[in-house]
Amino acid sequence: MTTNMEEIELKMEEMGRVIAPGLGTRRSSPRRQIINRLVESTTLITRGCGTALLLLVLACASLVAQAQTLKEPQDSAPEIKITTDHGLVRFAVPESSPESRLEVFTEAGEQIFDSSPVASPVLEWQLQDQQGQPVATGKYLYVLTIKDQAGTPWMQHGQIAVNSDGTTNNNVLITGGSLARGEVQSQISDLNQAAASNAAAVATLYKVEIKTSRYFDSGTDANVYLRIFGWNSYSQDTRLDVPGYNDFEMGSLGTYYITTPDDLGNLRYILLRHDNTGSKPGWRVVWVEITNVNTGNWWRFPVCRWLAKDVCDQQIALVLYPNTYPNCSWCGLGDR
Repeated sequence: MTTNMEEIELKMEEMGRVIAPGLGTRRSSPRRQIINRLVESTTLITRGCGTALLLLVLACASLVAQAQTLKEPQDSAPEIKITTDHGLVRFAVPESSPESRLEVFTEAGEQIFDSSPVASPVLEWQLQDQQGQPVATGKYLYVLTIKDQAGTPWMQHGQIAVNSDGTTNNNVLITGGSLARGEVQSQISDLNQAAASNAAAVATLYKVEIKTSRYFDSGTDANVYLRIFGWNSYSQDTRLDVPGYNDFEMGSLGTYYITTPDDLGNLRYILLRHDNTGSKPGWRVVWVEITNVNTGNWWRFPVCRWLAKDVCDQQIALVLYPNTYPNCSWCGLGDR
């Protein structure tokens, strides 16, 4: 009986180029799962009936062929190429991408360029605002969003520095991390989805909660602003302030509300910033959580870093994605 089992495993290895079971608890591909189930079935049959081995081998050949046609999900990020020329920044995305979008903001959070979703492999910013006027010298934030063939959104953000002569500075032109999936953490039920559809034509209320770290001097005296970007629309740049209350103190949990005329849809990212005013403007944020009060959907944006001119990358304006830590982030005991 052992000889028959070994012969089957050898034949299966020749047909499917797979190794016999015993590979531990690693996550299996669809093809691997079918093969493992076949081998387990073979073991049971050989114990009770050795005469069915040949028929089982023939069945294996058919199922292995079917398994080879199963398509594995693509986890690799699309390849993005960024080039510069006099008065121009060009973003090249895969030609297979059905949709892409480029947005540019000032450090104060004002949107000055939006390509809108387009089906083009090349997106260009000519260092001009939406009215066609040349932008001033300084640093600008960009957000690039593309969708792969499966419809999964990928996002990348970084900085663009512009010289006084209106040309890009190749030394500090582009800074940004790799693309990240635009994943959304939410609690969605059939009832909530129906409520979201019904609420599309009325004002939508968003509850914003911001946790400030318990580390020494983590609070800020600066003015804090937030802008929310969804797949349907985006909010205005809103100052977060409770009258008569000292906001964003060390270890505090602040709650604020933002109203938009329309439902923004699933949130893509947020722009959190402060104006670096006050005696101690540096601010350490643990996380931001936003809830669509109309539907109950919610998203968490982890931060665990400083927004300060004298720490790490000296940023006081951050583009934050759901479930994705930004650059220069680390979480310690004071961030719990």
